[in-house]
Amino acid sequence: MPLKRLNLGGAGCGQKTFYFDDDFRNPWTPTETILIHHGSGRNSNFWYKWIPIFSKRYRIIRRDALGHGYSSAPPLGHPNMIGALLDEIVDTLNQPKIEKVQYLGESTGGIFGEFVAARNPERLHSLSICGSLLFPSKSAQDMLAVGYATPEKAIRALESRGRGEVVIPVLKTDQGAPEGFMDWWLEKFTIPSTEGICAYTELYVEKTSTLAESCIRSMFLCCCLPLRTIIEGHGHEIYLEQAEICQEKFLKFLETVKS
Repeated sequence: MPLKRLNLGGAGCGQKTFYFDDDFRNPWTPTETILIHHGSGRNSNFWYKWIPIFSKRYRIIRRDALGHGYSSAPPLGHPNMIGALLDEIVDTLNQPKIEKVQYLGESTGGIFGEFVAARNPERLHSLSICGSLLFPSKSAQDMLAVGYATPEKAIRALESRGRGEVVIPVLKTDQGAPEGFMDWWLEKFTIPSTEGICAYTELYVEKTSTLAESCIRSMFLCCCLPLRTIIEGHGHEIYLEQAEICQEKFLKFLETVKS
């Protein structure tokens, strides 16, 4: 389905967000909605393998985060950037009148899912995270900095495509990739502006750790006992590399949520 655009108005610092709305179920049957949130540097296009399977059973909202894909981004140093991003996620549900979702977040998308679950638990049926920490550790920051002082300085020096090229061996995205895949990956990775990615990186590197303690407290109060699944793969983007296995595990989990 084509990208849709939401003007967030008061939410998200007055920004605009793009999203895919995929729904190929029988239109007379009731359904639940899955909200997919990608990780840093990526966008909604990277979840293409999931749509044929899940859109027959669920409505799928794939959104581009602030500063990613075709969404806009607040300026660097915005005083309430993290609040803006969380407001944007909630407003992405409010405008299409979606009350609750099964949230699926990858990497930093999972981190912000944890914050949404802590701040707005009434909007989630469940939270599933893939390759996510509670906040980026020092070792993770060093890995993303690829030899520069900080991840943000790496982005400014290399810009979107250059950074994509140097993080490929870090993420091990190229291992086992079919012919043509890496050209497509780089093309999609370079859609956002350097400034947009810097704003997002500033947010999750410098500010998410300050929310970690309150997030842990809130999630223990409002969430059920978590389930953990280990899926073997080459690198970080397991949702792409081992998509079929991840999908099978996620579908089984959703059935437990229903029951």
